[in-house]
Amino acid sequence: MSEQSAERSRIGFLRVLMQAIHGLRDDKMAVLVPMAAGAVVAAVDHLRRGDPIPVTDYVGVRELRFAISLDVPVTITGTTTTQLNAVGGLRAQWVAWLFVLQLAGFLASVGAGLFVLSRVRARPLTNRTAGRYVVFAFLVSLLSVLFEIRSVWIVIPLFVIGMFVFVRLFLVSGLIVDGATIVEAIQKSWRRTRGYGRTILAIFIVLGLCHHLLLSVPLVGPVGSGLIVSIHGGSIGVILERTAHSGTENTRQ
Repeated sequence: MSEQSAERSRIGFLRVLMQAIHGLRDDKMAVLVPMAAGAVVAAVDHLRRGDPIPVTDYVGVRELRFAISLDVPVTITGTTTTQLNAVGGLRAQWVAWLFVLQLAGFLASVGAGLFVLSRVRARPLTNRTAGRYVVFAFLVSLLSVLFEIRSVWIVIPLFVIGMFVFVRLFLVSGLIVDGATIVEAIQKSWRRTRGYGRTILAIFIVLGLCHHLLLSVPLVGPVGSGLIVSIHGGSIGVILERTAHSGTENTRQ
């Protein structure tokens, strides 16, 4: 192990989380805005439960189920989902209704992550940056839908692979806000997370479990998800600062 890698491995996840939370204490808006966006997502979930389109509710601790819930993009998680096969045969007005609600929830979810990262990184939000971030979040969301697998024999290996990928792509959201393209952000995140594997994995587990618990709260779960978005974004900011001088990582402004 190189001297630089050894130094990185000594940076514990608690230190990263505490620095992230400390930074958020000095910027209340980076906490309040994502929680307000979470309230919008919660309202969308409430409306979805009242319409005739079938929904699947988030399975939380109320049914004694535990999970690690955290995405690569910094986004709020809703508590209702609609299977693609449920859309077939719907009347046009209900398809439009579903589209508008899902779009509102998605924009609130993505906007919260963008806002937090722009505050943490002290970067102005441009249309180009916002567009890249929306595309990245949409692609990740689409992949999660297309590759939904229920067989435990496939899920377990994919979960292990997913954790590895999450670790290596942990910084992508912050790098996009810094001005990198999606491809550049993936490449840079893959390099800059070397030596931080255990730290980021621990963050993934701790925040993922806390996120799952908060999403299990009836009606207001997405508001708690907004709080996790703030800490998630803050943690990305901490590690980006620590890796700012590792290699030639000049981002576009």
